[in-house]
Amino acid sequence: MKLSLKKYDYGFLMKPIAFLSLLTAVNYLLNLIKIEADKYFAIVFVLIVLWFVFRYIKSWVIKTIWFIFSAIYLVFLIVFSEKLALLLTSYLPKNLYLFSAVNTVLKTFGLFDYENLMFQSSEGGARLIKGDLICGFVNLSEANPQSYSGLFLSAEAIFTFCLCGICISKIHYDREHRSEILIMASLLLLTGNPAPILFMLFITDKPVYYLSVLFAFLSCVAAGLADRAFLFKVSPSVFELLFNSQTKIYLFAVSIFAFSVGYYLSRLAREKLK
Repeated sequence: MKLSLKKYDYGFLMKPIAFLSLLTAVNYLLNLIKIEADKYFAIVFVLIVLWFVFRYIKSWVIKTIWFIFSAIYLVFLIVFSEKLALLLTSYLPKNLYLFSAVNTVLKTFGLFDYENLMFQSSEGGARLIKGDLICGFVNLSEANPQSYSGLFLSAEAIFTFCLCGICISKIHYDREHRSEILIMASLLLLTGNPAPILFMLFITDKPVYYLSVLFAFLSCVAAGLADRAFLFKVSPSVFELLFNSQTKIYLFAVSIFAFSVGYYLSRLAREKLK
């Protein structure tokens, strides 16, 4: 049944976004074996969302706007996304808070080139350690968990649990899509990929999306206060964090706290906005 929307409620996108969350598991497995699949995932993401928009929205004006923006996005993704990432790494200072804010916005739209460059290449820094040149936040943190690079990974890990709490809190206000929300939250923890949830919030719940970007900033503060680094190789999935964590009890405590803060404050924000 097609929707006739005067005020365009994009709740009908919850099902395709939940399905695309399942695809993040495939994307994650490919990344684990060093096959870069982020762009293919983003292309599939856009095409499926566009198909649902054309199916459920009757207004050809809105359909045309979605089509134009989708076409511009795909051209940008294929042709210019790597150039943008290089531009950002060249001109933005390697500041923890700035990186988290910019990276969160980029990942909302499936743009992972900036993060990948900072995590895996010399754009994230390089050090000569025991005769070996170590490059990128991930490798530098592995060589020295207490280094500044470790804060970038810790902030990403803490934000993952905050975002999971934000996502779960949405169930209280959208029980119709409870299954889809649970799928998104579960896949976030399993893969560490926040793109589907960030996009879902951007489309359906903008005030809470802006709160999520603020949480990315606050996660940096929490990472600075923590006395241990939370490390990973590809993304902050539960499996990688547990495997690379030296103190699992500490990780568990921080993750529960971050989840609770995200859950409570997002519910509070929604109550205030009613």
